[in-house]
Amino acid sequence: MNVENYFGDIGLGKLHKNLQVKYVNNYTNLIIVRIGKENLKIICTALSMINNIDGLLMKMHIIGVSGTIKRAEMKAKKYLEKWMNNYEQLNEKK
Repeated sequence: MNVENYFGDIGLGKLHKNLQVKYVNNYTNLIIVRIGKENLKIICTALSMINNIDGLLMKMHIIGVSGTIKRAEMKAKKYLEKWMNNYEQLNEKK
């Protein structure tokens, strides 16, 4: 996926200027990014178009949008708790 192909130089420049990765969890594949609200549609569209990285098939899911990092962290915590419960239940069945 090439952001420049879909949004041109201006869209790519906006993402480069505003995008910050705040949190990455390689085990659960959860990422928190920070971007200005004026560029929210660009990043949501760009993430939804990603279908592989380095040849690995994947699908991005946006689990929440928040006005503050603190609220995003709270949403991530709830998501991770749910993920851990599902993971533990799968291991109990084995």
